[in-house]
Amino acid sequence: MLYALTLGLASLSFTGLWACLALQPTLLTAAAQPRVRAALRRSLTGPSLYAIAGLIAMASAPASLAIDAAVALYFTLLPRHLRRATPTNGPHP
Repeated sequence: MLYALTLGLASLSFTGLWACLALQPTLLTAAAQPRVRAALRRSLTGPSLYAIAGLIAMASAPASLAIDAAVALYFTLLPRHLRRATPTNGPHP
């Protein structure tokens, strides 16, 4: 339960960062501005899933850890539209 709570609070922090970026679009590059809404919506799933994992931890710790791992994997594998495009001509100066 403590593990799910800790991950849930970390997830809330990232959601807060995306919310700040959505409210202050001048902090983003022009290419990133259209993607911030999708990233904010995606980050909202984390706190709710970690809350569910915390509730499930009361009944089954292994099931809770499996949910925690699945959520972490979900955020590790970024969808194609949120990936940063790599430059084809090498790094920019």
